[in-house]
Amino acid sequence: MKGKKWRKVLYEDQGCPDNYYETSEFLKGLKTNVNVVHYTLPQAIMGSSYLISQINVIVLFLILFELVQMEIVEFKLLFTITIAAAIFCFLCYIQLNYHTLLSKDTVIDNLQSLLTMICLGYGFTPIIRTLTTTISTDTIYTMFFCLFIFSLVFHDYGMDAPIVSRAYSLNLSLAASICLISRLKDNPTAFCFLSLTLCCFGFWPNFRNQIASDFPRLTPFFQSIILIPASIACTTFISFPLTILNALIQTFILFICPFILVKMQHLKSTIHGPWDEATIVDLQNDE
Repeated sequence: MKGKKWRKVLYEDQGCPDNYYETSEFLKGLKTNVNVVHYTLPQAIMGSSYLISQINVIVLFLILFELVQMEIVEFKLLFTITIAAAIFCFLCYIQLNYHTLLSKDTVIDNLQSLLTMICLGYGFTPIIRTLTTTISTDTIYTMFFCLFIFSLVFHDYGMDAPIVSRAYSLNLSLAASICLISRLKDNPTAFCFLSLTLCCFGFWPNFRNQIASDFPRLTPFFQSIILIPASIACTTFISFPLTILNALIQTFILFICPFILVKMQHLKSTIHGPWDEATIVDLQNDE
């Protein structure tokens, strides 16, 4: 190697072992924090609002269940809430699929699918309601809590990530709802909650992500000013200490967690170098 500078090439025999590396060249290609994105506090709060909105949907669903169990909400009011939620989801569906609903055949197919879902759902409601009756109530509530926590983890908040799975999150929400439905006394009430489950965890997230892509700044604001006060106000019907706890948890997630994230961003350190996997670069887009 004397009199000849070593080069990092594979096609030339330079008279050194294959694992040889020049000391001065070892960390020359080291780069730190290449793809790190630094968020501002408003951006972090906007991001956390999507999580808190989904939590509030679950909280409102659980509060409605408890109010039905406490016989504060009667079946007529529950049926009215279900019809209102179904109409809202139907209008959202029309808004999202307006161009594909213009043909008569498409309208007929959608009505047939809707009637089929209603008939199958109502027909299988007795089976669903008695599916977990042999399991203790404490176990049911534990399963409900764990399933909804995992549904939040895999939920689609409108971003591309390997952990995101709409189908998995929906299935976990349905399983959690079935656990609660098994504690209801009659089939019509169980069918209403089954319908609300599809509205809250099946149709609403898709519409929310659609309007969020069209109005990324307004969507977090409006869903926060609607869902957060509704969640806190409805919790007062069950317990005042629980209302305080709900407000504290929402404040922590919505404001304190983003503040901690912003303050700790400078501690993040990632390294990149020749050891990374090769990536294809589109030269046309770069130009």
